[in-house]
Amino acid sequence: MKFVMPGGTGQVGTVLKRALCAAGHDVVVLSRRPAGPGEVQWNGATQGPWAAEIDGCDVVVNLAGRSVNCRCTPANLRQMMDSRVHSARVVGEAVAAAGKPPRRANRPGSGIPVGLPATRRMAELGAFVLRSDTELLLKSRRVVPGRLLDEGFAFEHPEWPQAADDLVRRLCGRAVG
Repeated sequence: MKFVMPGGTGQVGTVLKRALCAAGHDVVVLSRRPAGPGEVQWNGATQGPWAAEIDGCDVVVNLAGRSVNCRCTPANLRQMMDSRVHSARVVGEAVAAAGKPPRRANRPGSGIPVGLPATRRMAELGAFVLRSDTELLLKSRRVVPGRLLDEGFAFEHPEWPQAADDLVRRLCGRAVG
């Protein structure tokens, strides 16, 4: 299968690309600063030659957006939101214009759940149990669940690479479309 990952140069995208490639899939990463094979230039805001990668691909996983590894100032929060909204819009336009659109696109409106499926109270409870902060939970930063580990809880996939491999196996093991 051919996967296109806008913004796939971050931590999640790097691990996901490695797992997908190891499983024999073709992966194209759309990046503002392409640095290697399989990476194609895009700016995350306007259509361009990159859209040809989406036409005929099987899956789009949109990971684009300003890094969340920053202080939560109003300006940074606005940049994080704008970068996600603009990139989702332009990826959606490319999918809509494709002669052979992908069978699956991970983007708002696609029917695929995105984000943390939890109420605010659930997130607050989870943050308390993990001895963390809801901001860290919701921003996907590495959070070590000290209390769970202290009590002997064993994670099925304690490290992200193994969790990503399992995710790819689950995704590719069922019908896509």
